[in-house]
Amino acid sequence: MLLPYILPAIMDPKKIPLGLRRVRESIHLGGVTTVGDMGTGSAGHLKEETGAIQSILDNDASGFRMRLVPDVNTLDRIHKDDAKVVKFVDGLEAENSDRMVFGKQVKLYADGAFFAEAMQLDPPGYADGHQGEWLMEPERLARLIKVWWTAGYDIHIHCNGSKAVSLILDSLEAAKKTHPGVGQRMVLEHLGVSLPSQVDRMKALGVSVSANPYYRYTMADAYAKGNLGHKAASEIVRLGSLKEKGVPFAMHTDFTMGPLEPLRLAWIATNRVTALGTEMAPQEKLSAYDAMKGVTINAAYVLRLEDVTGSIVAGKKADFVLLEENPLKVDPMKIKDIRILGTVFEGKPYPLVLSDDGPAEDMLKPVPSGGAGK
Repeated sequence: MLLPYILPAIMDPKKIPLGLRRVRESIHLGGVTTVGDMGTGSAGHLKEETGAIQSILDNDASGFRMRLVPDVNTLDRIHKDDAKVVKFVDGLEAENSDRMVFGKQVKLYADGAFFAEAMQLDPPGYADGHQGEWLMEPERLARLIKVWWTAGYDIHIHCNGSKAVSLILDSLEAAKKTHPGVGQRMVLEHLGVSLPSQVDRMKALGVSVSANPYYRYTMADAYAKGNLGHKAASEIVRLGSLKEKGVPFAMHTDFTMGPLEPLRLAWIATNRVTALGTEMAPQEKLSAYDAMKGVTINAAYVLRLEDVTGSIVAGKKADFVLLEENPLKVDPMKIKDIRILGTVFEGKPYPLVLSDDGPAEDMLKPVPSGGAGK
């Protein structure tokens, strides 16, 4: 309802580049060389949005690439024609450039926001008896899962609550009965509240997870005393169970819902402490090694870029983050405090320094070839 009124401000061509330059700074400061944009075109102006992104990315000041995943919920509402939308999305890869990359991936949405207690929960649900919200009606979500699964696309679905997980798994199971798939992936995005039995179903159905442990860090204490109760709140983002059952998973920041700091995500996953310092569900902890995989090679897998980046292998892009200390050797409680010195993107160094000759948004200056700087 609000979009028609605020779109002129959101899509102001004079403001978008400045906003994207600010995002570019945050990406570099976080030590990131690859970004996934989960829901490109959600404002209904996909072409304008990608044009603005490309203008910022395709220059040497940007030391990262961006995987764009189109919001097909919005496209479906605009065009109301499955075949037309699939054909449109099929053509997006023609827009690819060196740093802006579409793949055979789409984004859908299940239930409401984690912070607003709008996530949909299986019984026993919320202590006060209220219900969550659906961002997409269950029947429509199930229909579009089948459409895009049949079309051979990886499907990323915003999913916060256990009832949403059930709906997605049921819908995928139904879609597979008519189309077994051709190697595409289903990825649950966020995975706030889930049930142990659902992890077994994820494994059986070949589902992957891109989790946001920052949710647990910020909200577990409040939810433990409130509408979830201690057990459910402590198990928010159950990464240890995913690891134990062999469900592929990565971690993301959900920026701007959380800080763009992969080392902080690894720290949260390794220590399972909250913002108030409470340790919760220690059985769901990850080793530092598995946590670091969650923000490197596993993250590349979720974006289907594991053959391009995410690990140090001959033939991949030379993408690195330079750290002052080794996160596998420091005290796990100190992982978040490791200083980031800079990045290397496709072999070019991007030190973490402010330029002396420009404003903050122009801070990212690649070092000239032949020298790595200080």
